[in-house]
Amino acid sequence: VSPTPSSGTVVQMGTDGTFSFSFAVPASAAAMTAPAVFTIRNHVDMADRTQDAKASVAFAAVVDPGTPTTPTNPTNPTNPTTPTTPAAPSVGLAVSPSSANPAVATSFTITGSGYTGAGAASGVYVSIGSSSVWQPGQVPSSGGWINTVWVQPSSVVNGRFSTTITVPAGSFVSGQSYGVATFAAHGLSITDRTLDAWSPISLTSASTVSVVTTAVREPAATPPAKTGISTTEVQHTEGATHTFTAGGYQPNESGILIVIYSTPTVLDRNATADANGVVTWTGVLPRGLTGDHTLTFQGSVSKGLALTIAAAEQAGCPVADASLTWGFKESFRSYISGSIANGEWTVADGATYKTPSFGWAAGEGSFDGTTGEGLVAFLGSIRFTGHGGVLDTTVANPDLKFVDADTAVLTLDVSGTTQDGATVDTQDVEFVTIDLSGAMDEAGGVVAVTDAPTTLTAAGAEAFGTYPEGEPFDPVSFTFSVPADCAATVEPSDSATVTAEPASSGAGLGWLWIVIGVVLLLALAAVVVIVVRRRTAA
Repeated sequence: VSPTPSSGTVVQMGTDGTFSFSFAVPASAAAMTAPAVFTIRNHVDMADRTQDAKASVAFAAVVDPGTPTTPTNPTNPTNPTTPTTPAAPSVGLAVSPSSANPAVATSFTITGSGYTGAGAASGVYVSIGSSSVWQPGQVPSSGGWINTVWVQPSSVVNGRFSTTITVPAGSFVSGQSYGVATFAAHGLSITDRTLDAWSPISLTSASTVSVVTTAVREPAATPPAKTGISTTEVQHTEGATHTFTAGGYQPNESGILIVIYSTPTVLDRNATADANGVVTWTGVLPRGLTGDHTLTFQGSVSKGLALTIAAAEQAGCPVADASLTWGFKESFRSYISGSIANGEWTVADGATYKTPSFGWAAGEGSFDGTTGEGLVAFLGSIRFTGHGGVLDTTVANPDLKFVDADTAVLTLDVSGTTQDGATVDTQDVEFVTIDLSGAMDEAGGVVAVTDAPTTLTAAGAEAFGTYPEGEPFDPVSFTFSVPADCAATVEPSDSATVTAEPASSGAGLGWLWIVIGVVLLLALAAVVVIVVRRRTAA
């Protein structure tokens, strides 16, 4: 039936020895005796019998379809029933407490159930604000809310979630209506209304407690006061954390500026008084600010303190030409610039960005090559924004704190609102640890570290609010130089003490020659140490 090898189609075989081929046979093939399919090697090598094969086939008998029957008339169709509209998913929303005193800060616990379906694909936005800003069924605005938290899809389990939002004192205005709102997150907030819900918050009387807030307050050009602030610390040092206290403010007053002079530098824009009108501020005095200065608290009243700031003690040699390169966290940058956060980052105050890393230069500090201890400080900030302003976090002023030859810590000032909408404003956070083992190279007075691994600390996780403790961040690289003539001080041991007699004792000047000899020996020992170090570094 099929074509002969000399006139038929040759099947192309695959590299694994398999092939596939289809062809049609005439109806007369059903009458053949023992029909089969055969294979033989192609026409060039027909003498080769290694590919001979036979597979028997069978053909089904042809069935006479017969004469078709006359079709019957179809019955008249019945009228279709009106389809029922599927019920919209029912969401449950609860807030505790359900009331608040406008004069004090209140933390609300919000729980939800029934948050399922396509509307929950991007998570849930939970906001606190005025009923005049939004009500269920409306497309929400990106602004006008007191606070907003994004509950991520992974935090909505079987349609349930729980989150906390803190409303600062003075945010609620008596006489207005407030509540907790939920709606679909990101782009779905515009097109999907299935997660819309509202739970009211009632306001209690604030007659017994007053609160004073200042929306915008700028520091005075010169110190408005030089007395009224107290501190228990005798000495104040640049780059160190200190605590200051002043009274006489309105109960629970917020928005108080902490400013240090001569050139006014704002250290905090939102210090808050307690119920007795007492402000206690703990913060870091700026590095590089030494000598006589005036610290002030500026609110409904102004208080001040004249203080002398000492230079921080340097361990080892002063550094120069210090630079730092760090990508922060690549996956976080991708998240910020992606379609979920729809955000960006900006650099300021000396920080730079060149894909894929942020950079800082002109760092200052000191480094002790003997102990591996030291501190190198940089200026410059990165501001991450996203989710229509819900995420607005700034990390600034990185410091390299060298613990020993194998370990360092990168500290940051962290401020703004986190990805979860929480407010943060903290300085000198030990953000990530740096593993220096095997990464540091010291030669010719230049210290260089390339791609040292970093790991998020507990303090960093608490301040940043997105990743857990132990999360790997991007590797860090840095370099700086130390003076070639800088040597560590050599301290004599307890056994190498010399007792000098007073000149009036009549012992002559022999003691002087002993002292000079000891000094020369110590100097020679220091030179030997320097030479050995340089040879080791080379």
